[in-house]
Amino acid sequence: MFINYRHLKSDLKQIKRDPIIFILYLAPVLLFSFVVLSLQYLPKYLNQYFNLLDYQSYILAGTLALTNGLLGIATGFMMIDDKDGKIYELMQITPLGRKGYLINRLFIPGLMTIVYTLVFTFFLNPLSFVQNIFLIVLCFIQTTLFAIALFHLADDKVKGLTYAKGLNIIIIFVFTKIIDNKALNIFGRVFPTYWLTETIQFKSINTLLIALVVHLIWLFGFVYSFIHRKN
Repeated sequence: MFINYRHLKSDLKQIKRDPIIFILYLAPVLLFSFVVLSLQYLPKYLNQYFNLLDYQSYILAGTLALTNGLLGIATGFMMIDDKDGKIYELMQITPLGRKGYLINRLFIPGLMTIVYTLVFTFFLNPLSFVQNIFLIVLCFIQTTLFAIALFHLADDKVKGLTYAKGLNIIIIFVFTKIIDNKALNIFGRVFPTYWLTETIQFKSINTLLIALVVHLIWLFGFVYSFIHRKN
């Protein structure tokens, strides 16, 4: 059995004990509150320039992408701690192995991803059941990608903070459709965050399937690199 409940209990203690990780897990709540308040009060001041509600799908996509980044970075920091404390090396020789370690490490952020995705979509831009399912899967994959990327790139949390800022740049691809530039839109399709907007704006089932395939390609590459990492 891959899920180790003692490991999960230890994760919860680590989240409570480490202020940076705790803030990263809590930050999506603050982000959501800010977005809701902005949508409530800003339109009356901005309507003379543009209708903010016309961009609701982009606002939801950006909020979800940033949340995935925050959860992924928090998970990546926990994995870096494991690497520093040699826990990661010890887990490799247990029956769980690297695959089991990754599943356990992603269990809590996975649950948080489900909760945040459902709450955000319900209040910001209600979607169909199918769209919600796809969004949950896509958001979880993105959280995983952020976590593994940070684990590979950073040797400690100080470097991790620097790399985290760089990784968050890919969130801008959520907004590429706003810019009427064909080349930029084609380039953006390579990145998972682009497909959050496509999924929310749902045009056909093919859109959802392509979004899933793009995410699975990235996921397979990152998980493969993690499992076959030399050290």
